[in-house]
Amino acid sequence: MTNLNICVDCGEDFFTEGEKLFYEQKKLKLPSKCSKCREKSKKNKRAIFEEISTKWNIEAKQEETSYFYNTTEAKELTDGNKYFVVGRKGTGKTAIAEYLSNSLHKSSYSEKLSFKNFPFNVLYALPNTKYTAPNQYITIWKYLIYSNICKMMINNDAIDPNIVSQLKKLYNTDTTKSLARLVENWTATGFNLNILGNGVGVQRKINESIEMSWIDKCDILEDLIREHLDLSAYYIIIDELDEDYREFETDEIKQTYLQLLTSLFKAVQDVRAIFKDEHHNIFPIIFLRTDIYALLKDSDKNKWSSFKVNLDWSLSNIKNMLAHRISIAYGDTSKLTFENTWAVLFSSDKVSMGNRQTKQMDTFEYITRSTQLRPRDYIQYLIECSKEVIDRNENKITPEIIKYVDDKFSDYLRDEITDEVHSVLPEIIEIFDLLSQLRKQTFSPSDFIKIFNEEHSNGNIVTKLKPENILKLLFEFSIIGNQPHKQSKTIFKYQNIGARFNFRENIMIHRGLYKALQIF
Repeated sequence: MTNLNICVDCGEDFFTEGEKLFYEQKKLKLPSKCSKCREKSKKNKRAIFEEISTKWNIEAKQEETSYFYNTTEAKELTDGNKYFVVGRKGTGKTAIAEYLSNSLHKSSYSEKLSFKNFPFNVLYALPNTKYTAPNQYITIWKYLIYSNICKMMINNDAIDPNIVSQLKKLYNTDTTKSLARLVENWTATGFNLNILGNGVGVQRKINESIEMSWIDKCDILEDLIREHLDLSAYYIIIDELDEDYREFETDEIKQTYLQLLTSLFKAVQDVRAIFKDEHHNIFPIIFLRTDIYALLKDSDKNKWSSFKVNLDWSLSNIKNMLAHRISIAYGDTSKLTFENTWAVLFSSDKVSMGNRQTKQMDTFEYITRSTQLRPRDYIQYLIECSKEVIDRNENKITPEIIKYVDDKFSDYLRDEITDEVHSVLPEIIEIFDLLSQLRKQTFSPSDFIKIFNEEHSNGNIVTKLKPENILKLLFEFSIIGNQPHKQSKTIFKYQNIGARFNFRENIMIHRGLYKALQIF
């Protein structure tokens, strides 16, 4: 029997006259691989979906570092050119923080200060009363930064062994303690810098007969670092500061929280200015949510923009990020173009849309409509698609799978937004229920205000906020957008960070929430 083709993978002859006739009768494209290699290829394709469904994670802390997409913003941080990172939940703040914590070169040291589950009252009780608001907490932030630099100096062989020996007496037992306990220990009267003695070369002499306050200790540590720090890079990563961001009981409590954060930004600027002039590489970096950053008020805030990274993702950057991740999952980093990597996962068929399913849309564009242009959204969508490919024993993600997963993704997006908004709008679940009652994709502000007032009067929604303020909050988190009179255009905050809610225009609910809110 004569074989008519050569397999492009193994080079063996395959394909008989009878097989050729069958393919021609069915008008099928002739295969380029033999049956064994086709089966092997199918198993390899299945492997990538298993990798994505089990190894990808929307929590950056749970992922392998190889999946991190090193953006230009990350490089600006490692180079020390930027030191404020501002972005919404899911835009990559934690991913960058993890990268800086775990992937630096040998001449770099990093310490991550996570304020997750941190009792902020510990910091509220430590103002420097020499300064007026909002500067009263600058000193405590500098003290924490300096203390963590001293901890890192212990692990640096380039530091004077005598200094390392002295610092170990103070900091070497701190490795297993929580950040809250460390702060309490370092600011307690029993934390005695006198053991450093006067032989460490600091400008201020240590009076061993007088107990110093932590404010005085801050100055001592600053002098010590100035005198003995080498040229290594020291990164202090300050993250998860939204732990105490909530619906505050009083405006005074809210202002104290905002003053604490304002002091942090000014402390970082101060530290950078002090040590940059002396050519020391001290890089404290703050990670903060966009909505919280917007609330900070200071006469110098406009100057912060020069050192701030806004994590706003363009479609181009999203595609590059996905190309990187899919290439890593596929095990072939040469496939770095988006088109090639996307074709590894998705069939070339377009998604049918509309009441009669006559409209068609590219798979990436269809998925993008349901997202808020955040890496986390795309990662979650692809994880669910990959699980479905495995369950159905398919080779690629088809339009049918995408439509099926769109329901699950809508529930995910609602839950994500609920977690993000709940701290400032505890009634968010009731507000979502209200939007479901409206059951409209587009409506006027007066429609919302009317049904809100009815539910509020009936006691179904209990809140101090006015409906107008709630609409502004919903717009801030891109739950809703404006639809100008030119109806082909919509305005959402995630697409334009400078956008403001317009009460004179109609409201449109974000498309990704339609199915979760039962809006069709």
